[in-house]
Amino acid sequence: MIFIWQRKFLQQWVNKLFKPQEESADYRAWKQKLFRDRLIVCFWLVLLCVIAFAIKDFTGVYLPENSQRFIEDSGIERLKFYRARTIYPYSAIASILLWCGYRLKKDRFEHHTSAVFLSLAWSQTICSPIVGTFLGEPYLGDVHHWGLVFLTMAILIPVRWRIHLVAQLVLIVYYTIVIPLLRLFNLIEANIFCIFDPNTLVPFLLACVVSILAISMYERLQQRQFESQRELKVFLHSVTHDLRTPVMASSMVLDNLLQQPGEKLTLDRSVLERLYQGSDRAYKMINSVIEAHNTEVNGVIVDLQPCSINELINSALVDLQPVLLEHQATVDNRLDSNLPSIKTDPIQLWRVLNNLIGNALKHNPNGVTITIDAEVEPSWLYCTISDDGVGISAEQRDRLFKLYSRGKRSRYMPGLGIGLYLSRQIIMAHGGEIGVVSSLENGSTFWFTLPCQS
Repeated sequence: MIFIWQRKFLQQWVNKLFKPQEESADYRAWKQKLFRDRLIVCFWLVLLCVIAFAIKDFTGVYLPENSQRFIEDSGIERLKFYRARTIYPYSAIASILLWCGYRLKKDRFEHHTSAVFLSLAWSQTICSPIVGTFLGEPYLGDVHHWGLVFLTMAILIPVRWRIHLVAQLVLIVYYTIVIPLLRLFNLIEANIFCIFDPNTLVPFLLACVVSILAISMYERLQQRQFESQRELKVFLHSVTHDLRTPVMASSMVLDNLLQQPGEKLTLDRSVLERLYQGSDRAYKMINSVIEAHNTEVNGVIVDLQPCSINELINSALVDLQPVLLEHQATVDNRLDSNLPSIKTDPIQLWRVLNNLIGNALKHNPNGVTITIDAEVEPSWLYCTISDDGVGISAEQRDRLFKLYSRGKRSRYMPGLGIGLYLSRQIIMAHGGEIGVVSSLENGSTFWFTLPCQS
């Protein structure tokens, strides 16, 4: 039992970290720009490191005093081998860096970001071992600094963890599979067991795991932050747009009044009604923003009492009758008269019903049919409000109950897009759940559950 629980917990944890998440086009563009900009920084750092190590290695085998000492210790043939092992890898690395620098300068560099990243990573890890393999000695001692290379790249380029994983896996496969096979067929002379030494392998694998986990967690954090900022920008634009309209209308009316001569001005009742409607609309919008903020901070407070769902829905339909007539909507009320009473806050639940029915009217063409139904489940009442309208896309469904989320048609309509968010908070405060089933051109069905009176 404990094993099964641990396995489920591990599976949920892995899915949470590595399961692909839907990304908006704006976030993908931001991530690609960050990846490209950090690659430039990484390129210059790799170039500086290569220059520094090249100076160190070349002076070690080409300065006369060092060469003479090397010949005395190991012989002339060994000196020639080490010179070859120095020239060839650095020639290959220089070629790779020249290609990367060329791609960094090209206008279509964004199409080669993955190739440039892998080239920079492998130039510091697998390039020298491959050249050494052809020379008969695959540089097994280089294992010690690979972990530092991958951790450094994770810090510099903390996005796209899959490409980091590819860079690591290719190197691991080369040393754990390719080199032992070559040694098995006597194609190289090398001690293949040093790569499997725990003192060498464990720190390297640990560095790889830490780097991948860090990149995955950073990406998800940045995506949530980016999407939150984007939603806030959309909300601020919505607020300024929706509040500007009634304020501008009131300003125009007042400006026309001020153009009239004389100290005393006459005001038609219709003009006064327009001023009142505009001010009332702006006032309601400001109140909705304050209420959403208070709800997010303090939650919804409900006063539960026994109520009849039939009476609440009939009351909401009576209040919405003028709007239903305006939209030429048809209501099909299929509620059973014998439904049990529920424990609810009638005022708060009326707001939920008003939001759900009102949204079905606002976001669909005139003539929509709204179907209201409910059924009893064990200790729960399952209510549905359906329409045969335009439906909702999968992308919109995932964000529908979030704060300040608005549908595509809502830009032509008043409101700030917080009705469904407040409805969700109200239903959750009752101990129930709320959701939607919908697809484009097939209508929508909003559902919510409420506990029955015990």
